[in-house]
Amino acid sequence: MARGEPASTDKNHLLLPFLLACTDPSVGPVDQVILTREPDHSRVQPVTWDAADNHYTISDTIDPRLLFLSFIGPSFSTDRYCDSMDNGYLPGSLDRLDLGNSDEELQSRISLLELDLQQVTATEPHVQDFLSSGSSAAFFTASNFRQGIKAFFQWEQLLATLIHQPTFHPVQVDPTLLLAIALSGSTYLHYRQGITGSDSDSLTLRDIAEKYIFNRVEQLLSSTDPTVDSQRTLELCQATYIIVTLQSCVKDAKIRQRVITKCHPMLIDLLRSLDIIGSKHRSRESEQDWHIFVYNESCIRLVHWVFINDAWFTLFSNHPPAMTISDMTSYLPCQDALWNVDCSASFNSLGFQQDVSSALPCLKSLMSGLLGDEWTESTMALYKQLDVKHFLVIILAFQHVIFHSHTSMLVDNSSLLLFRGLDRWSQQWDDAMSRMNIEGRKSLGLVTYSTELAFLSRRILEVNSAKEGIKPKYLQRNVTYDTVALYQFIRQCI
Repeated sequence: MARGEPASTDKNHLLLPFLLACTDPSVGPVDQVILTREPDHSRVQPVTWDAADNHYTISDTIDPRLLFLSFIGPSFSTDRYCDSMDNGYLPGSLDRLDLGNSDEELQSRISLLELDLQQVTATEPHVQDFLSSGSSAAFFTASNFRQGIKAFFQWEQLLATLIHQPTFHPVQVDPTLLLAIALSGSTYLHYRQGITGSDSDSLTLRDIAEKYIFNRVEQLLSSTDPTVDSQRTLELCQATYIIVTLQSCVKDAKIRQRVITKCHPMLIDLLRSLDIIGSKHRSRESEQDWHIFVYNESCIRLVHWVFINDAWFTLFSNHPPAMTISDMTSYLPCQDALWNVDCSASFNSLGFQQDVSSALPCLKSLMSGLLGDEWTESTMALYKQLDVKHFLVIILAFQHVIFHSHTSMLVDNSSLLLFRGLDRWSQQWDDAMSRMNIEGRKSLGLVTYSTELAFLSRRILEVNSAKEGIKPKYLQRNVTYDTVALYQFIRQCI
């Protein structure tokens, strides 16, 4: 196909099934999408729900509806799914999750959390009515929170692995994080019931959680207290990321606009003010303590997933990036084997084999390599160190560069560099995939669709570089808070 030439619309669903489904306006802006299909349809089977047995099956890759969730049903109870999770129907492992044995202690935390929510929303009568209703009571129970937490960690490996399961304790974490995780997990479970759409109760609960969490963020941003608890602060930041992601998937354009223009930038401001952006591991000698490693790695992972959100917002909404590639000077997230250790002894054993301070290059240097003139064996060696999962954040970093090259009118000067960079990315992706075993490829989650993002990025460049014809609406780079323009671009130009 010549660059800039429109594509046949009967083939784009085979080329970009994930992105086409996520942007289809006929099922909502983002959240009501069809099941993921891959080019090899025999590999991936649709999710099915057997109402008689209360069992569900999953494909070996992620359903995009889990990425853009607004599927909490009229009843927030998750009890009916407990047996299915315990029997291993969800993909993640709970071997390292300790929820404790006392419902009384957890319920006490939940009751205090509910009281906090009532105080934060005291001036909003409709919210107070909701918090005193039966739907609210069904959600704020120890049993429901336990199942929501389990679901969150079982699905998390397919989404954004940034909460350290072995050290997570629901009765000890910051209440904002407890709420965000339980709410997300409940959403996952109610999606599994096959509920399509969202109701007023679910939206109200999301809005309450958002207001509660950002009330805390605003307090922290305005605080001059030097004795801030770094662990609690990190947990608040993690909760903020989770609720931003959840709210950005609601199909209400006004909510998505608020999240993208206000909430997401506020989270980035908080990360900058706390010097979390740019976090790095220390030397082996100074980071022998497992808990120090977990804290630093949690900061690194949080920053990378916030950056990934930033890139999604730019790609889907043409919203100018709130972060820059220059922000990304921290190491890439470490290998899963080191992240998943559940005790100091295991960490000390693995940590000395994998020096955490030497580690993986930063995203800024990797992008410089892909876009630079020098492409030698020593440059390529940097990418041989990477796990295939690292290539998602790299291809999403291209969205920042592509957006700025178009809006800065640098297309003629930058397109060739970007094409060359995408070619290099594809070569290194293929090499990383060849190093991964078949079993490892079954739990890549979002990473599976990195090649779709690369294909779309190349096509955006090709169409934008065309000298003739009217540019598609998407390439006029007007900000929108639905996905119609991107969907139309994929239908018309892929």
